[in-house]
Amino acid sequence: MYASYTHFRCKWWAIPLFQYHAIRAYGQANRSIGLQSIQAWTKGIRNYCTLTVWDSKQDMLHYIGKGAHLRAMQRSDLLGQGYTTGWQTGLRPTRTQAEAQLKNKLVKLGQLKWL
Repeated sequence: MYASYTHFRCKWWAIPLFQYHAIRAYGQANRSIGLQSIQAWTKGIRNYCTLTVWDSKQDMLHYIGKGAHLRAMQRSDLLGQGYTTGWQTGLRPTRTQAEAQLKNKLVKLGQLKWL
């Protein structure tokens, strides 16, 4: 299995537009081959998180490279700032485990203060 976690912080004015793109990308994910599970939640008013689990990394890459998700990514710099991480896993991770994966990545990049 392949897990992917994203934390995105919206600009205040961009929240409605971000939500529009997020709903469309969520629908696309639910129709995608290889998706095992998807969770989306907020952390405060402007912070949005997603955790997806896929059969393979290739399935996830196929999803992000087209359709609503691709359009959302193309506009992401305008809407705010986000970080994502992905990893091979034998078990479905919890939200806490996924957040720890991202924090570890940001520590290595020297960007932990972002969260």
